[in-house]
Amino acid sequence: MGGRQVSESGIAVSCLVFEEEPSYRVWDCPRCRESVILNERAMGIRLEMEKAMRRKEGSALLMVVFVIALLSTIVMAILEMNTEEIQLMQNQVYAAEALAQAEAGLNDALFEMRNDSSWTTGFSAKSFNGGTYTVTVSSGTIESTGTTGQSYVAKVSADVTIAAAGPPHVVRIDELRINE
Repeated sequence: MGGRQVSESGIAVSCLVFEEEPSYRVWDCPRCRESVILNERAMGIRLEMEKAMRRKEGSALLMVVFVIALLSTIVMAILEMNTEEIQLMQNQVYAAEALAQAEAGLNDALFEMRNDSSWTTGFSAKSFNGGTYTVTVSSGTIESTGTTGQSYVAKVSADVTIAAAGPPHVVRIDELRINE
């Protein structure tokens, strides 16, 4: 292909001259399904565009895979946090249950002391509500240890004063200590 300058009325015009016959191809457009006649240059541009489109399709797939991986990671992190929250809540429930066991032992000991002011026998692993409590009594102090079925432990101690008149004897709690 070559070029030459032609001047008409003082205006320069550029003309292209083909030294050989250009070749043409018929291309079927996938969108409009019409046949289009393309020369070599247009055909090359079309092929380059198709390659670029294929590369873009591949990058879109890569982006979708990346987004799915990111969302999966976020979902897994949220599920892990929820699992930890559930475990913490369950620990709170078991700790409250153990405290209830220990308080039940203290109440049982107070009941016995109301009936007999010299009672110091205590209880050893007495069953209560799926767990146990152990009570020891020594010199005006009652210590009750509650244990749940899941092996959670809580301790309640009370310093008491017992009135001489009775039975039933008046039992006054002077000081109460929890988990000390």
